[in-house]
Amino acid sequence: WRSLAFDLMTEKEFGSQLDKDLKVDELDELVKKETSDVEIVKVVYNYVKKNYTWNGYYGKHAPDGLKAVIDKKKGSTGELNLLLINFLKTAGIETYPVLAADRDFGKIDTLYPFMDRFNKVVAFATAEGKQFILDATQENCPAGLTPYSLLNTRAFLVDKKNFNLIKISTTSKTYRNIISVDGEITPAGQLVAEAKIESAEYAKQVRLDAIKENKKKFIAEYFEQPNEGLAIDSFYIKNADDDLLPLVQGLKLHQQLNESGGFVLLNYNMFLGYSKNPFTSKTRFTNINFGFPYNISYNAEIKLPPGAKTDNLPENKVLEFNNGAFKLIRDIKSADGKIEIIVSFSQTTTLVPAEKYNELKEFYKQIVDMLNEPVVVKLTK
Repeated sequence: WRSLAFDLMTEKEFGSQLDKDLKVDELDELVKKETSDVEIVKVVYNYVKKNYTWNGYYGKHAPDGLKAVIDKKKGSTGELNLLLINFLKTAGIETYPVLAADRDFGKIDTLYPFMDRFNKVVAFATAEGKQFILDATQENCPAGLTPYSLLNTRAFLVDKKNFNLIKISTTSKTYRNIISVDGEITPAGQLVAEAKIESAEYAKQVRLDAIKENKKKFIAEYFEQPNEGLAIDSFYIKNADDDLLPLVQGLKLHQQLNESGGFVLLNYNMFLGYSKNPFTSKTRFTNINFGFPYNISYNAEIKLPPGAKTDNLPENKVLEFNNGAFKLIRDIKSADGKIEIIVSFSQTTTLVPAEKYNELKEFYKQIVDMLNEPVVVKLTK
């Protein structure tokens, strides 16, 4: 590892690019306006993301030099992130290149430095006691949010003196959704509702990635397909370009509920993401890597038509797994002509060993079965 760090930092296509004075006047002016190192990190990172385009290729070097990247306004992961590191160092921020491997690329060998076990280089910056893992190709990942593709992976910090294998993880950021549904059941047994989903931190990044890739596909996969018969009448998003605010997804919907003998079945398991068990394999030989913690809350208020009754509501339940590291709470009540449903799910651990796979699979089966228990509503004709 020591030899690899030395070789890389003396390579013309890697370390020798990091101390070049590239003289970007526009960026210099932006940096001069900031008085905080943390804000300088954000300014430089956002400048690279806004002004340079990822060409879709992975890499760990800048074969033609960083000046060529500035001229072309595009480059590979290696070229854009080496450019980012150069700009941060020029701005006075302590920054190092880090060889990394996305989770789906596979684990690195910590015993021997095989370069082909890494598929990219990213930036590691420190400012005012805070650490930042930055990847300029991640358009929807703000500074301070470690790219989710790198969570729970090993990486190599490259420096002649301070070289080190590091673990990339998150301790405070979560996949956070707040879901609210306000609707009514019509006398004809149709659910008409408005819903709002506020997605923050990793939930925002994941959803923005999907929306910008294909908005129509996003609506289908996240809202329509998991809910049979549900139709989206309108859809909007807010705060897509504001790093400080959650991504708001608003929609109006209608759904003809299943009816039998004057009863309709209200399936409230909408937008939670647990319509089916994600674990289907009989066996598992590798650890389950969720990447980030989860924090999801759901609150629905459904008005009933005149004279409707709700007998035998699904009972309130709490499900737990792994000593409370996974926890689901469901609370349903009916009063004053409406049904109120509250669901909360929290997950604090991000790695589950393979030997607990069957327990985890059974836990998620219980979640899906519980959330798919319908509320039976008796209509009056």
